[in-house]
Amino acid sequence: MLHFPELEQFGVIAAMSDKTDGDCSREAPAEAGRSSFLAQLGIGEDKLILPKQIHGNCVHVAWPSWPKEEQRWTPGSVGEADALAAAAPGWALGVTVADCVPVLLVSLEPRAIAVVHAGREGTRQHITSNALATLVERFGAVPAGINAVIGPSAGPCCYEVSVALADSFAAGGFPVRGRFLDLWAANQLELVRAGVPAEQVHVSGHCTICSGRFHSFRTDKTGARNLALISLRVGS
Repeated sequence: MLHFPELEQFGVIAAMSDKTDGDCSREAPAEAGRSSFLAQLGIGEDKLILPKQIHGNCVHVAWPSWPKEEQRWTPGSVGEADALAAAAPGWALGVTVADCVPVLLVSLEPRAIAVVHAGREGTRQHITSNALATLVERFGAVPAGINAVIGPSAGPCCYEVSVALADSFAAGGFPVRGRFLDLWAANQLELVRAGVPAEQVHVSGHCTICSGRFHSFRTDKTGARNLALISLRVGS
């Protein structure tokens, strides 16, 4: 498990599972890893909200007063989305990743959070700035008051793609070095250009492809996933 102290200092739980936590994918049985991972964080299974990720740019807003029948984790319960935003303490917002970029956002005043699944296509479609805009428009957040972490994912050291795809990303203004994409820098730039101070955007720097610590589809060709989550602490 990897904690993100850059965010946890602001009264949230912010962490990501790794291989030692088992498979935390949506499809795996909870006992395969997710239950233990959540228990270590003091989060109940019924407080975890996961979207059905589709590599798009949709942000789902989880309001404080969720219907009673949805106050439990159910696959697909919030529909298709690649980011979640909420202002309700005690709920954990999560995304599952195995090379795609998890982005965690915290608004200090007003208190609100978001989690983003920013894969290659999501990044191209500006999912991270969409999540930031949702915090601003739906909860009254101010970009200058937001802190963010760009979590472990395929790094610029290893994320090699075809020449055509690299050229396509470069033409779109995204950071590219030869055939290597830099989704860390791309999502960092999204946030800074939207008004988040650069010093408040933290890049974890862990590459899932070469570090060996995290589940990686490129390395292991596995269906196992890492779970990145964020939750406002009750009373914080």
